[in-house]
Amino acid sequence: MGRYFGAALTDEVELEENAKQIINSLDQKVINQQTLDELIQFHGAELATMVLYQWLINQSKHSAFINRVNRLPAEKTLPNTDVKVIIIPALLYKEQPELGGAGELIVEVGEACGFNVEVLETDSRGSVSKNAQLIKNKIVEEECENIWLVALSKGAAEIRLFAQEHPDQLCKLRGIINLSGIFAGTPLANQKLSTPFHRLFNWSLCKLFGLSYSGLDELRRDHKFWQAPLETPDHLQLLHIVGVPTLSHVSTHLIKKYKKLLPNGPNDGMIYLRDVLEYPGHLYPVWGVDHLMRYQGLSKLCYKLFQYIDDDFKRGKDHA
Repeated sequence: MGRYFGAALTDEVELEENAKQIINSLDQKVINQQTLDELIQFHGAELATMVLYQWLINQSKHSAFINRVNRLPAEKTLPNTDVKVIIIPALLYKEQPELGGAGELIVEVGEACGFNVEVLETDSRGSVSKNAQLIKNKIVEEECENIWLVALSKGAAEIRLFAQEHPDQLCKLRGIINLSGIFAGTPLANQKLSTPFHRLFNWSLCKLFGLSYSGLDELRRDHKFWQAPLETPDHLQLLHIVGVPTLSHVSTHLIKKYKKLLPNGPNDGMIYLRDVLEYPGHLYPVWGVDHLMRYQGLSKLCYKLFQYIDDDFKRGKDHA
């Protein structure tokens, strides 16, 4: 019989209380890779994940941003035709539409708020570098001077590569929202290409299913694309929406991937959560949600994000 869930539900009230006690006992009140390793060793991955989440929302440099988003109303904005939102979709968004990788929900909410929203038609099976060039072409041809890019999953890597290789094209961008994206590669790609046998096997799979093998290679954590920190102009905002699940929250599709990564710490089924601590910009963690970002509150969060975009545009006009 197949598995319905990764694990049984746990007492999250008790888990939260224990996490807050641990945070209060930390000498430097800072969570980093060493802290996470020690927490996993002495308290287990589940409690370490809750400690990371509670620290992010309550005591990290991101707490003020998180509180700002939480205070925004989850309701429609007034129509804003001065801002354009372009969605960079996920891998296989055409072949697996049920996953929502084309950002259908974001389009629906954005249009309800009166924004001009467009899904860029990237190569659903293509490489990171190919789609980064498509993003560049789109930005060059755009007349709008107030663009927000929204990335889903692999789309985040494609936006990052575009920004790295074409810094001269960032003047039109107001911000980038990384919605559960693979911003700096995934350790799963390293595992798939770890030996000659694994490389041959996955090259064969890519050929069989029409996927880009170079795209898989480009998603390695140690690929040259992701080694230098991303440098962006001061006006450009980077917002990262990150799921923070324990095993009981993980969807069936990601259980094996989550377990593969778990020995090295909390993850969302595709990326290590320790890696997001190094991302430039702001973090907004979502408890109990894996990489697929399927949860009841996502619609409300999307409305809040469009409120944020609208508020940012109005503030910019006031200071112009």
